[in-house]
Amino acid sequence: MAEKRGSFGASVKYDPLGGTAWTTVVQVGDINGPTMTRGIVDVTTHDSPDNGWREKLGGRPDAGNISFGLQWDPEQDIHAQGTAGILYDFQRNAAGAWRVEAPIASGTVYWDLSGILIGATPALLVEGSLTQEITIAVSGKPALTATFA
Repeated sequence: MAEKRGSFGASVKYDPLGGTAWTTVVQVGDINGPTMTRGIVDVTTHDSPDNGWREKLGGRPDAGNISFGLQWDPEQDIHAQGTAGILYDFQRNAAGAWRVEAPIASGTVYWDLSGILIGATPALLVEGSLTQEITIAVSGKPALTATFA
């Protein structure tokens, strides 16, 4: 029987220069994605079988986005706009290396991906903490890896 796994302890890591010097993004809440989808190509013709039922082929895959909320602390280097911060990607309009990591009982499973920061939405609520929602558009194929202790 398959084991159910919790995701507490998951993390997001970032390296603006290619994935050799990972920095953990601190104070991250919920993490979503990558939101992988595949397009559809309609190849229906006037002589399609079964009275014109649509015929389709799988289209191009898209890794979609990853998104996460964080307790935003502008004094943290990783939350800032400097070259060590995640907002650096937005400033330079270029992809950085991202890793979404989840612990498992026997090791770790993670997605490595190239992504462009396309959204950074702070929330300054009357009642609540200072937060920010981050959205990364994944570029290319993400790599899923599992390591075992």
